[in-house]
Amino acid sequence: MLSTTLGGNALEALTPNKEFWDAEKTLKFLAEGDYFCDKPGEVGKTNWPEGLIPFLDEGQLFFL
Repeated sequence: MLSTTLGGNALEALTPNKEFWDAEKTLKFLAEGDYFCDKPGEVGKTNWPEGLIPFLDEGQLFFL
C-alpha cells in the first residue's frame, strides 16, 4: 500500500535489534527507567499511561 501511494519516496528497511528494539526490550527499558513512575528512583512501580495499556500484554508486564 505504501509503495503504490507513496511511490516517489525512498523506502529503507531497518535491521531488527540493531537499528530498533523489539517490544520486550523496549518495555523492559521503560519499566526500569523513571519514565512512568510517580516518584523518581521508584523501581518496579511503573504506572503505564492509559493510552498504552490496551497495547500491553499483562503476562509480559508481570515479569518486568
